[in-house]
Amino acid sequence: MKLNRRGVVFALLVFSIAVLGAQGGRGADETADLGTRVAALEKTVADLKARVAVLEKSSSGSKAEASPKSQEPWREKSNWRALLKGMTKEEVKKVLGDPGKISNLSSEVWYYPSGLGGSVAFDSSGKLTGWSEP
Repeated sequence: MKLNRRGVVFALLVFSIAVLGAQGGRGADETADLGTRVAALEKTVADLKARVAVLEKSSSGSKAEASPKSQEPWREKSNWRALLKGMTKEEVKKVLGDPGKISNLSSEVWYYPSGLGGSVAFDSSGKLTGWSEP
């Protein structure tokens, strides 16, 4: 069978359309571009991971420095969330620090730092019965 030039061009065009359709419409240039973009994103992720590691390392060093929060542990919500009913006064003092004010009316109540902040209440045996966060 003899093909003329027009027939060969038509056959190549149909073949090219079929191949491009099988690739989801992506040509070789577009596939190479996607590979380049993925490589760039992987590099960005690696750079960001390195930056996070540096920041975490530097922030852990700053925690060791004395700051107002570390001198006043009652300011940290996580410390209030660590309280458990039944804790002794000494255990509470280790978690929240020294109270700003102590009241002994019907039960002993400690205020942090005074009446405007948080408070903890103890029963007659010195066990924690409840608290109010600042």
